[in-house]
Amino acid sequence: MTSEVIASRHDRPQAGGMTPLPTLDEGRLRRALFANAAFSCLTGSTLLVAPQAVASHLAEAPEVALRALGAGLLLFAGGLLWQATRRELRLALALATVVADLSWVLGSLAIIALVPLSVVGMLLIGVVALIVAAVTVAQLSGLALAIRAPDPAHGTACHYRVSVDLACSADSLWPVIADLGRIVAYAPGLSSSRLEGGQGVGAVRHCRDRRGARWREEVTAWRNGGGFDLRFVTEDAGFPFPMDPMVGGWRLVALTAESTRVTVWWSFTTRPAWAAPIVVAMTDAGARRDMTRIIRAMGDAATHDEGAEDRSLGGIGVA
Repeated sequence: MTSEVIASRHDRPQAGGMTPLPTLDEGRLRRALFANAAFSCLTGSTLLVAPQAVASHLAEAPEVALRALGAGLLLFAGGLLWQATRRELRLALALATVVADLSWVLGSLAIIALVPLSVVGMLLIGVVALIVAAVTVAQLSGLALAIRAPDPAHGTACHYRVSVDLACSADSLWPVIADLGRIVAYAPGLSSSRLEGGQGVGAVRHCRDRRGARWREEVTAWRNGGGFDLRFVTEDAGFPFPMDPMVGGWRLVALTAESTRVTVWWSFTTRPAWAAPIVVAMTDAGARRDMTRIIRAMGDAATHDEGAEDRSLGGIGVA
């Protein structure tokens, strides 16, 4: 998707003045994961079925070690297929895959440099390493594309979001989410939160986490029952996140009369900008876990039901 198309989606008006959420392109990352899985499966099967043929070109490497490596590659391929077929991609796992593949490439170069091999053996290891390197580059490129969403209106380059489906009505959930100053009651990572100004556009939420980091969020758009937008006040001294500018918001979508999808989103430009896929992937697991707990706790408060964990209907992650 071109930046012009994405920008036009951001520029379209929406009820309540809220920012429309962009469509993210996860296709390249999924294709790279599938390609990695296919090649890992081929390599692993070869090592399991014909280890003796390979060992003869690799300084008589033990067949049992090659079979074990083949079995490991097949398990790795299965994990890649699980990643690629998830409804929401796990960016942290994708980054871990990139690191694993890069380690394979570096290990291959070390073997070529240090172990006496036949010409065929060097070619075998070298060709496999080149293919793995190409897949690694494709996966890293796919990671960057999966969060890329230029928004000229806010000056941001990336987008990330977490969605949770709850078995409670939007009408019962909205008063809890709209009480911005009480988010500390649902967020274990916060030590305090308070709201400055009345509810709605112009209000400013002050947050402090348990490490002492502080930041402010200004409400820039509000739609009763539907959500709100926030601008993170990045110009404050000591702003704790490596992002500037940074905006975000909450969305409620009624799936049925008694179920609601809650989405929390952020758009931002990282500092430095080139580090965006690494920064986002490294924080993906923690952000997903923490926001899921917060949203479920809010659902629990909305329905006065202590079994919030049982009410979750859907997954979470980048939608």
